Amino acid sequence: MCFTRAKTEREAVVTAIADFNRRQGMAELVDHTRAKTEREAVVTAIADFNRRQGMAELAEHAGTCPAMMTVDELRAQRWERAVAGAPD
Repeated sequence: MCFTRAKTEREAVVTAIADFNRRQGMAELVDHTRAKTEREAVVTAIADFNRRQGMAELAEHAGTCPAMMTVDELRAQRWERAVAGAPD
């Protein structure tokens, strides 16, 4: 533990715990992303986060387009096409 920058021992302990948690979190991030370096892990995590945010924004708009047919309408249309194309 390095007490030179800390004003109090308590501050040094809190800093050491935060540093340990950061290192542990970084190790987990590297494991989860299967990255070779910490930088690659962070870049991968940010790209994944951005992709997930974009998908969440798209999901908010699901079902809001009035021109789109419903699932039931699509099933009925497929059924009609199957019946019309079936040999007698």
